[in-house]
Amino acid sequence: MAYIVFAPVFLLILKNFKIAILTYVVLLVYVLTNNVGHYELITWIPIYLNGAMWGYYGWSDIRIKFKYSTLIVPFLFLLIYFLVFNGYISLKIMRNISPILIWILIDVFLYNFINEKFKVKDWLGYTFFIYATHHLVLNIMQKVVVIFLPPTQLVVNLTFIITPLLTITLLILICRMIKDTSIYKVMCGRR
Repeated sequence: MAYIVFAPVFLLILKNFKIAILTYVVLLVYVLTNNVGHYELITWIPIYLNGAMWGYYGWSDIRIKFKYSTLIVPFLFLLIYFLVFNGYISLKIMRNISPILIWILIDVFLYNFINEKFKVKDWLGYTFFIYATHHLVLNIMQKVVVIFLPPTQLVVNLTFIITPLLTITLLILICRMIKDTSIYKVMCGRR
């Protein structure tokens, strides 16, 4: 929910490219060099700003040619493996570059499907709201599961799979109910 509050600040930062890059680098260096916990807000701000820069500056419109993908994709998988399994600092780096890696993989493997066969759904307009509010709803759902069900391996694994689906479904329903209200427009920056 805090990202909704920060959205106007990020928009102001993004209006100046040099300030945006400097802010991102300073925040990223701070997070990587300090003992910042997983649940602390500052951990996720560089990731949020990274995604905002890709969208705001149109970097996601850059198309990677398929012939280069034979070099890029194996490198990305090796990079993902290295970053995930080599300590906490590497995991922090992975979190910050994973949106870029996902974009490249989608561009390489799903570009034709997305441009030729994919049909736009009405709920796709709610993605920013889902992104900004999912953490709160997901935490509540997971805590409800922990309170009412025993923490067996089966329950934990099913919770990991089912709660994100329920969270997204619930947030889509909430969006459909509040999408015409002023509070929704403020929370989403009129997106």
